[in-house]
Amino acid sequence: MHEQDPENPSSVRFTVDSMLGKLARWLIMAGFDVVYSRERKPELIKNEATQERIILTRDPSVRGENVLHIDSENFREQMRQVLTSFPPPNREKFCSRCIPCNFPLEEIEKKLIKERVPPYVYENHQEFSRCPLCNRIYWAGSHFLNMKKELETMIEDLKIL
Repeated sequence: MHEQDPENPSSVRFTVDSMLGKLARWLIMAGFDVVYSRERKPELIKNEATQERIILTRDPSVRGENVLHIDSENFREQMRQVLTSFPPPNREKFCSRCIPCNFPLEEIEKKLIKERVPPYVYENHQEFSRCPLCNRIYWAGSHFLNMKKELETMIEDLKIL
């Protein structure tokens, strides 16, 4: 069930059902490949089993060897459960995927995004990324740094156990 490449823990891929939207976003921020699904449960299992994804759900009626039932309603406890079952990707992977698309971000030259970001952002940041799928632009602003810090705190808390 929980097979993964020991050299690349982020090779674990998830499908997260509609009950766990916040968890899905944070797993993407942690660098996991995550599909957030709103499909009905039988279709979800059939589709994801063929894609070799682990299904994360709170629905006890969903069964299968590739299913991890999330016990808590609390987001931090949900993250703890997933990260104890599946080691997080390397920290270099944090915030390396587009949150709405789940697509890996790619670097883009600063001069190419001048008209697409606020002037203050353009003047104060040197590195930018974009999603090749939706074309959204990302930079390491305060929101990014706060998310990264929160992820690091969650992972450090696991080491205390």
